[in-house]
Amino acid sequence: MNFNEYKIDESDYEFFGSLPKDEKILFLYDLICEDFYGSGTTEQTPSVSVSFKSDSFDNFIKDFESKLYKIVASTIQSDSEANILFINDKVIINSESNNSLSDAVLDLMLDGYVLKEQQLSLNQLSIFHQQRYCKVFDIIGLVDKISLN
Repeated sequence: MNFNEYKIDESDYEFFGSLPKDEKILFLYDLICEDFYGSGTTEQTPSVSVSFKSDSFDNFIKDFESKLYKIVASTIQSDSEANILFINDKVIINSESNNSLSDAVLDLMLDGYVLKEQQLSLNQLSIFHQQRYCKVFDIIGLVDKISLN
């Protein structure tokens, strides 16, 4: 692996510079994974712990509003039943079908995510609501996987 092959444009570098130290390595990891696997994967691997929480989701949105809209738009794949985006301690799920959205929430819960639905402000809705149905959840915690049996 040659790190000299990875280029970060000016706007991404500004975003990179504004990240806390522990999230800079995640940014580089995402850059390498995107290059190797493509701009998205269909498999999700839940993290063992949810350790970083934003002080205020509203402040986070205000700081990165224009970039967040582009990031969310780039994650939407029209052929997917549900599009799931993790931002800090939030999960944003977009879908064209309410049933698919409910199935995605159930799958996350079966994977051990403890979720609490969050109501969005109009400003937040304009950023995150990019398909017919959209729900946002706080990640309260992560436990062992469970089964419907």
